[in-house]
Amino acid sequence: KQITLLLLSLTILAYGKGTIHMPRDQMLYWSFPDENSVKFEYHCPMSLMEDDYDWVGIGFKDIADGGDMKNADIVMINLHDGRIDDYWSFMNSRPQADTEYKDGVDSFAEKSVNEADKHKMFSWSRALNSGDKYDNMLAKDAKMSFIWAYGRMNSEGNPKKHLDENKGSWEIVLSEDYTDEEEIFLI
Repeated sequence: KQITLLLLSLTILAYGKGTIHMPRDQMLYWSFPDENSVKFEYHCPMSLMEDDYDWVGIGFKDIADGGDMKNADIVMINLHDGRIDDYWSFMNSRPQADTEYKDGVDSFAEKSVNEADKHKMFSWSRALNSGDKYDNMLAKDAKMSFIWAYGRMNSEGNPKKHLDENKGSWEIVLSEDYTDEEEIFLI
């Protein structure tokens, strides 16, 4: 365990990014390029797409709201066409794009998709306080609930409900030196 923790510490120092290890070799990194914004980078293994998965949802919310989808600010990633969309969920059901709500806006900037080393990398940035009522305010060093899920699309190209084993949540700290070393051993 000490060697694993040493390697994780070296990874943090090398990248200077917060890190979450998700199931099936998925990774989420973040950094704060300035005092008002956060940049995310999601690494998806090609094997997830080869298993016919089409979308990944990654969400952040206040810890007081629990680890479900209610009041979740969600990033919906289409693994095949590379779309990265800003979503909101009022309850535990299919979320909707912020732009589908009255006065909602897509708060993401600098969206990009790249491929390397058996992974597809999706990146985006956003303001910590976007001003959009369908975004949760983020803050450096804040404790947050982190939620994730992945699944398939229906014939109309809309996300189908994920299976129970293809979702999860845990508490994180949104800081550049955060890593989920304890969760690594639970997954």
